[in-house]
Amino acid sequence: MEESVKDLAELFSTAKLFAYGKNLISIIIIIVLAGIAVKLGRNFIKKSLNLHLMKIDPGRSATMASVLVSIWKYAIYFIAGIMILNSLGINIMPILASAGVVGLAVAFGAQNLVKDAITGFFIIFDNYYTIGDYIQTGSLKGKVTEFGLRSTKIIDYGGEIHIIPNGNIGTVTNYSRGILTEYMSFPVPFDTDLAAAEAAGRRACQRVYAEYSSSNKLPDEPVYLGVGAIEGSLINLQFCFSALLNDTFGIKRRFLQLIREELAVENIQAPAPAPYAVIRQGERANG
Repeated sequence: MEESVKDLAELFSTAKLFAYGKNLISIIIIIVLAGIAVKLGRNFIKKSLNLHLMKIDPGRSATMASVLVSIWKYAIYFIAGIMILNSLGINIMPILASAGVVGLAVAFGAQNLVKDAITGFFIIFDNYYTIGDYIQTGSLKGKVTEFGLRSTKIIDYGGEIHIIPNGNIGTVTNYSRGILTEYMSFPVPFDTDLAAAEAAGRRACQRVYAEYSSSNKLPDEPVYLGVGAIEGSLINLQFCFSALLNDTFGIKRRFLQLIREELAVENIQAPAPAPYAVIRQGERANG
C-alpha cells in the first residue's frame, strides 16, 4: 500500500508535472506550427501555379494545386506525427527501421491505394481532364468539382455527387475540350409563311451571335437550316450552332427565346399545346 502511494506521489511529483506540461506545450506548438505550415504551403502552391498556369489553363492550374496541396499536407502531418512521438520520449528509430517490413506487409493490403495514386498521376500529366471539365466515365456523367491523388469527385445535373476512385476510371469522354454542334427545332403551324419564318429565324441567329460572340462562347454565327420535319399540323424549323458543352445549355435557352420573339414580329405564333385531362384515382371523366 505504501509502495503504491509512493509510486502515485512520484507519478504526480512536481518534476513529473513539469515534464508533462512541457510535453503538452510542445505538442500544442507542433500542431499549431503544422497547421500554419499547411496553410502557408497551400497559399504558396496556389499563387505559384496561378502565376504560371492560370492564364494558359485555369482548370489545369486548379487541378495541379489540389494534388500538390494534398501531398504537402500529408508530408507535414507525417513530420508532425514523428515530432510528437519524439517529444513524448518514444524512440522512433525502431519504428523507422521496421518501416521496410511493415511497408511490405501494408503494400499487399493497399494495392488499390497505390493503384489510385498512380492513376491519379497519369490523369494529371496526360491531362485527361481538369477541375471544371464536363466528363463521362462509365455510366457516370458530370462536372469535375474536385480532384485528388486517390479520387475524382463529379456532380451531375441532378445535383448528385459521385466520388470515383482514380483506379476505377477507365475510358474518359471529355466534353469540355472540343466544340460541339447542337441541333434544335422550333415548331410552327402548318400554314406558316415560310419566307417570313426564315427571315425571323435569321434575325434570331444574328441576335444570339451578337450577345455571345464577345465572350467567345459562340465562335460562329448560328445557322437557320430551314424545314427540318413536318409532323401532322406542325412544321419544325431547324437551327444549329457550335459551342462548348458547358455553354450550350444557356445559349440554347436564350436562342429559343429570341426565335419566339422574332416569330412574333412576323405574327407567327407557336402552336398551343394540345388539351389534356388529368383523372385522379377514384374519379370518372365527365362526358
